Amino acid sequence: MSLTVTPTGLPVEAWAEAVADAPRRALADLVPPESTRLVVVGAHPDDETIGAGRLVAEWARTRGPVLSLTLTAGEACLDEVGVQEPGLAELRLAEWRTAAALLGAKTGPHRLCPDGAVAAMADVMAAALAAELNPGDVLLAPWRHDPHPDHEAAGRAAAVAVRERGATLLEYPVWMPYWMAPETVAATGDRWSVVVTGPDAEAARERALAAYTSQLEPIRAGLGPVVPSLLLAHHHVQLVLG
Repeated sequence: MSLTVTPTGLPVEAWAEAVADAPRRALADLVPPESTRLVVVGAHPDDETIGAGRLVAEWARTRGPVLSLTLTAGEACLDEVGVQEPGLAELRLAEWRTAAALLGAKTGPHRLCPDGAVAAMADVMAAALAAELNPGDVLLAPWRHDPHPDHEAAGRAAAVAVRERGATLLEYPVWMPYWMAPETVAATGDRWSVVVTGPDAEAARERALAAYTSQLEPIRAGLGPVVPSLLLAHHHVQLVLG
């Protein structure tokens, strides 16, 4: 599906108003009562914290174990500005491991494909995710319409994996609240809900975000941060879609 995006970013107010009247749901209302393990996957290190950090931390604190996966090392995050930063893949994976621990998760396989190649390797990614799932697990993955090709592909691979393994799928946004108008999201047929999480989960997410200095701070003089502060401002509550 072709989606309209706003490259410069929507005003924060656009999504603040859209989620003000959204359904508020407890984590227990979203998943089967027997589900005790959460598997969270990102296309890149930091997706899981930006888009789902509150939910991950809440699960780890109240329900059971969490396994964090990343499909790539995020090594192409500076390609658009033509910068090659030595050791960037290793740095981003180290940040991911730190962030996962701060959220209460353990890390699993990583760097399964090159950054930017998730769509090209979608079948391989779906099989890799299925291999990590047990029946009854909950898989938390990027929304399959999130306006980044790797995020879309990760979401679609996740949908295939849960069907194969008898797991439950929850989807989270990353760039969606920043680049997509609420009416564009609604046109996909999916609906968003706000997941109610506690202050401990909020604090854990803030600590985990701070681990991603390569994304939140300029990595070189003259460059801006990869993740703009305005994007983070759009993630003022925990959203899930479906």
